[in-house]
Amino acid sequence: MKSVLYVTAAAGLLAVFGGCYNGIELEPRQAGDTLPIAGAYNVRDLGGYAAAGGKRIKSGKLIRSGDLNMLTQRDQDYLFGELGVKTVVDFRSNKKIADEDLKVSSEQSGSPDRLPSGVISISETGILESIVVPDYESIISDTAHYPDSSKVIAAVMEGYERIVTGTPDNAKAQYNVFFETLLNSNGEPVLYHCSAGKDRTGVATALLLSVLGVPRETIIRDYLLSAQYVEEKYYPVVPYVIKSTRKSMQERKKLALALAAGGNSAAAAEESLKASMTKTIKQRMMQQMMDNGQEETAAKTAAEVFVESEQGKLQIQAAVIQAKQQMAPLANLSDDWIEDYAQNGGEKIRPLLTVKREYIEAAFGAIEAAYSTSNTPVLDYLTDSTGGLGLTQDNINTLKQLYLE
Repeated sequence: MKSVLYVTAAAGLLAVFGGCYNGIELEPRQAGDTLPIAGAYNVRDLGGYAAAGGKRIKSGKLIRSGDLNMLTQRDQDYLFGELGVKTVVDFRSNKKIADEDLKVSSEQSGSPDRLPSGVISISETGILESIVVPDYESIISDTAHYPDSSKVIAAVMEGYERIVTGTPDNAKAQYNVFFETLLNSNGEPVLYHCSAGKDRTGVATALLLSVLGVPRETIIRDYLLSAQYVEEKYYPVVPYVIKSTRKSMQERKKLALALAAGGNSAAAAEESLKASMTKTIKQRMMQQMMDNGQEETAAKTAAEVFVESEQGKLQIQAAVIQAKQQMAPLANLSDDWIEDYAQNGGEKIRPLLTVKREYIEAAFGAIEAAYSTSNTPVLDYLTDSTGGLGLTQDNINTLKQLYLE
């Protein structure tokens, strides 16, 4: 039965895509339609949107997407063969992060794009996801800042404001690289993406469409399309967060009960807590060293030198004492309280997994507030070399020549 359903669903999907996919003739695409890609989400062609001077964006030239680490061979044949994409701009961050096992990866290296040889990947430093959206763990654990989903929505809106006008400036620097890539493309197809293709890519698309003279309402409508195209990707996340939060709280309650019991139980619980805190402190130290440019020695120092030093032992001891104090109240938590906490955590992260009009309006609003005396604030932001992206009018004219017809 499943096989029949999958075949039927695949046939239905093929019917809405345009062009020719490995010899299969498809219906013409409409502006905003997804491309026939199996191994990536939210892959869309900006072609067809009405733009400045009664023109339209050329089809097959500007492709927005989510991450490309699971592209199939057919996907590659279509994107890099049939469409002829030769340049990919990756907005994901290359900042290296140490996990609890002291293994290092970045957003880019942890899920590397699957690109055929000959395709150029351009990134610079990328844009930290945390510039735009807070991380799951903070939202769940920091109930003072995030008591409910409305506070999370407000935080994301602040992130959208920050990505266009705030600090740090690496987001604007990355968007500058994006526009430089387009200007140097000779009008050849360019694909650009982040992880889901909705936040960092969403703002990039809003700025690009603004440059090309696409009306504001069309820009917002294109942004909102991501909601339906990433739904499948994020469908399992909320129940996963609820389940993992519930499990974590139950384990912490069990540990707190053991600490309170005294005797051998308390001794064993304290050893378990010490091992956990040691791992956390080593990870934190390694990350600090990496952030300070000491990447080569960070892992060895955190794993060996620090833990054996007097300073390390004292820090671990202090951390265990503090953790015991913080965990004591957990012994009194009811199962109902834990379940409510887990469910609330799942609900609070929903705003991170979709798109809302308020988000992209916040980005435009931040630009308009920064250029409040202007009749054309977005244009002024795009051309301002100090607080904006620093495009020249010649740059804008060139982009229109390259990508409009």
